[in-house]
Amino acid sequence: MMLICKVKNISDYIYRYKTLIENFGYLTLLQICNLLIPLVTYPYLINTLGKNLYGVIICSQAIVSYLAIFVNWGFNISATKYISINREDSKKINEIVSVVYIVKTLLLIIVFGFLFLIFLFPEIREYKLLYIFSMWQCIYECLFPIWFFQGIEK
Repeated sequence: MMLICKVKNISDYIYRYKTLIENFGYLTLLQICNLLIPLVTYPYLINTLGKNLYGVIICSQAIVSYLAIFVNWGFNISATKYISINREDSKKINEIVSVVYIVKTLLLIIVFGFLFLIFLFPEIREYKLLYIFSMWQCIYECLFPIWFFQGIEK
């Protein structure tokens, strides 16, 4: 009898926090994929491209990753928080989304300016096209509102 009560309590708990548990599960699955995919692709890329070119690509990705962090400016945390707090107020959500997009666009313009400044270095200028294509990561950070969907829990 006591076991049945405990099972019922657990099922009530799961039902009450169903959205939280689903979100946790999806984010965990996403992180596992983010960890496993490089383990499969890196050896293939190193063998195909060679160590030197692979190193250049990784260097460009590292630089652009820092620039993407700059474009993001912590909105993945703060904007998510404000969206979740104001989930029922559509006017406030529109205001938050507008401000975040304006600020991210301004930061993206600054990043593109910085990118053209680093093209003054001959070592980087040699791989200019690689850096330009790598900048899609910054554009992605600016345009895709992952923080919004996390805030509204969708």
